[in-house]
Amino acid sequence: SVLKLDAIGPLAPAAVWAILILAYCFVASLIPVWILLQPRGYLGGFVLYMALAIGVIGLFFGGFPIQQDAFRGFDLRDTAGAGGLLFPFLFVTIACGACSGFHGLVCSGTTSKQIAAESHCKPIGFGAMLLEGFVAVIALGTIMIATGAEVKGLGAGAVYGNGLGKFLTVIIGDDPARLAFAITFGAMAFSTFVFDTLDVSTRLGRYILQEVFDWRGRAADIAATALTCGLPLLFVLLAGPGAYRSFWALFGTSNQLLAALSLMGISVWLK
Repeated sequence: SVLKLDAIGPLAPAAVWAILILAYCFVASLIPVWILLQPRGYLGGFVLYMALAIGVIGLFFGGFPIQQDAFRGFDLRDTAGAGGLLFPFLFVTIACGACSGFHGLVCSGTTSKQIAAESHCKPIGFGAMLLEGFVAVIALGTIMIATGAEVKGLGAGAVYGNGLGKFLTVIIGDDPARLAFAITFGAMAFSTFVFDTLDVSTRLGRYILQEVFDWRGRAADIAATALTCGLPLLFVLLAGPGAYRSFWALFGTSNQLLAALSLMGISVWLK
């Protein structure tokens, strides 16, 4: 409301924000990795470590009761038919907390361009996956302490932000003003994780297109980036509210398929 985004053309404010984010991804994909992506990741790391520390304190010292059932059955479909069977859908939804094909691309596309020595690959790669698994555990904790009524109608980001905010109140107190600050911090931490994925995935999409078609030169960089951003832009302009849910399962399944292909390629190389 402060930026008066509703006055920018016929698009809804959410769509305008999505277009602005895609414009950021377009620029971030084209400039050298050490100008924006690397310092952004470095600063975002501090937010991640703070979220990890807050999560540990909240889980171990918050005394929050578990509100969710440990097991609800194998059929997780709701009354509207959304969802699926526990197997194999569980291994799709946990995405990067499991074997992730996206990380196979990140390691070759961006991580390898930022390490100081080859000997650093193992502790960085293996340590990063351990930390991300830890992040997944804390994310599970944010939903475990919430009742069904508290999470009804909320997206994943809001659930995580509210849960992490509750964990932070263990440190700063839980009066209304501090709780509002804590929840805002949780939402900001979630947004930091999302931005880490957006600009990196755009850069990786550009790499893949240029490698597959052997496109070289600055014009090829721009064309490949435009194609990478063009498809999500089309979805933003044509899809209705909440349409991302239709693509979420596709993201998880393609991520696991890419993981299988990565492991297969590594196995062949080792052989």
